[in-house]
Amino acid sequence: MNTKVFVTAHLMAILAKKSLYDRANYFNDTSFRAFFGISTTVCAILWNRLSCFGGTDYEPKHLLWGLMFLKLYSTEEVHASITGVTRKTFRERVWVMIKMISELKIVSSYQL
Repeated sequence: MNTKVFVTAHLMAILAKKSLYDRANYFNDTSFRAFFGISTTVCAILWNRLSCFGGTDYEPKHLLWGLMFLKLYSTEEVHASITGVTRKTFRERVWVMIKMISELKIVSSYQL
C-alpha cells in the first residue's frame, strides 16, 4: 500500500473508529484538507520526511493528530474525544510531532 493511501486509511480509522480499509474509498482530498489543512499528497511527503528520524514509536496517526490540532486548534478534551485517547496521550504525542515538523528543513515550491 502506498503512503498516501496508508495515511488516508489511518485517518478513516481514527475518525470513524472502523477498519483501516473499510471506509478509505469514501474519503477525498477536500475532506482531508478540511481536517488537516494540507493535501493527502503533502501529508504523505511530510510523513516520509519525518520517518527519516527513525527510532521513534510514532505512527502516521500521530502526524494526523498534530495536523488536526494545528488546523482546528480546539481544546485537548475535544481532540482527545475525536481521536479516542486520553488528553495526556494526545498532548504528549501532538507536541512531540509538532516539534519534529518544526525541525524539518523544507523549502516551499511555491513562487511568491
